[in-house]
Amino acid sequence: MAIAVPSDPIIRLVFWVTIGVLLLDVCLLLLLLVMRYLLLSSTKRQQQFLEVWRPILMQSLVAPPESIPRLQKSERVQLLSLWNQIHASVRGKLQDNLNQIGLEMGIDLMAMQLLHKGDLTHQLIAIATLGHLRQKSAWPALQKLVLMRHPTISAAAARALVQIDDTAAISWLATPICDRIDWSLIQVVQILREVNLTTDIQPLLNEVLYASPSQSLRLFRVLELTHAARLVSIVPQLLESPNANLESIAACLRILGQFPSHQNLKLARQYVTHPSWIVRVQAANALGKIGVKEDEAQLIVMLSDRRWWVRYRAAQALAKLPFVSVARLREIRASQSDRYARDILTQVIAEKEVSDVGV
Repeated sequence: MAIAVPSDPIIRLVFWVTIGVLLLDVCLLLLLLVMRYLLLSSTKRQQQFLEVWRPILMQSLVAPPESIPRLQKSERVQLLSLWNQIHASVRGKLQDNLNQIGLEMGIDLMAMQLLHKGDLTHQLIAIATLGHLRQKSAWPALQKLVLMRHPTISAAAARALVQIDDTAAISWLATPICDRIDWSLIQVVQILREVNLTTDIQPLLNEVLYASPSQSLRLFRVLELTHAARLVSIVPQLLESPNANLESIAACLRILGQFPSHQNLKLARQYVTHPSWIVRVQAANALGKIGVKEDEAQLIVMLSDRRWWVRYRAAQALAKLPFVSVARLREIRASQSDRYARDILTQVIAEKEVSDVGV
């Protein structure tokens, strides 16, 4: 059946534009139908994969499965991803059992293949797999990845090295961890949380001591979140360093306040009259945590500090001392001639009373 095309040029143009729009609509509809079909097919295949492999991997946590089905080449990435998800959710012997079944299935070889040939996502999955497996044969390849410019890949490879051998890794990674400012603090924390608390981290402590002030403070803050107890040993050296700035002194005082000892208390007391209010705040915080009866008088003096934050932290520190009750705080308030000291104590007494009621 022939289509009558109008003879008028304007009408003919409108006619063909309309036809084109209709054809485009049909094409878009067909594309949506195809995409919908592919999505449903992919979801179905993924569900079928999980129904087969999840029970097998879960069973392997407690005992080897009776049989392992044949794995399709297209399912390798899915298997590694699922294996890593389960591995991250268990600890101890269960991880060892999962590693054993993983090696039997050859996921170490799969991961090594993806390490260099896969895209970014596949590489990250491969790196995580090798780290969880503690695959020492992957050490040279992972070292090369650490030196890559891509921060996500290099940080993931560094974490895998620590999982494989934290002592050797820290010795090799100390400088990159300090120098790679493109690694986010979260990434560095994730790396160092893989380090056993008994592992020698002296290479990292040396970096804190001798790196530039900005790099030293950055690494100090990360170690404060992961290995705070190990930082105490170098705090005296940091405080005496000519490179010590206000931020590093304040950071050191935060550490001192976490670990009560006569030496730490003696160091904290030296900074209660520091010219910087930022340092005085941290000194007051430290005394509130590790202070003794003799420190009450100094904290009372700090209630009249010209800075509100120092007054507030000094009042809070007094309230935290185990031998200072609400009644004692009221006595101290009554003895103060400074209006600011009385006001800040009134606020902290109210906070303490509310807190005590809540407990």
